[in-house]
Amino acid sequence: MIYFVYGTLKKNHRLNWILEESEFIGECETLHSNFDIKDFSHGCFPIVYRREPGYKIKGEAYKLRGDVERSVHLLEIGAGYKPAEIKINKEVSEKCIMFVYPEKPTMAISDSFISTRDNTKEWLNP
Repeated sequence: MIYFVYGTLKKNHRLNWILEESEFIGECETLHSNFDIKDFSHGCFPIVYRREPGYKIKGEAYKLRGDVERSVHLLEIGAGYKPAEIKINKEVSEKCIMFVYPEKPTMAISDSFISTRDNTKEWLNP
């Protein structure tokens, strides 16, 4: 299955080692502008949630299998995120999953490490 990652799992970020054995499909963004992204606690990690109207989110796509897929699910669900099927601006033959927070976050959030360009937001490595 294809997974869209936008934070600590991206290349050059602290949890990317989990995806080292996975197939990197490339940089991409969500096809639809119905999300927002906030930085939690001065660069610890980003939180994406649904928002209308919203923004596209820039990230990376990976093909995950087996134990890696299970590990990512445990990591993200354990942090309170929910898997959501999305569309990305790359042609992929499988469905694409992104983990989103179920509601707008209210704790220690900011736009400190968020870049906004052409209605697309991206979390930057602090």
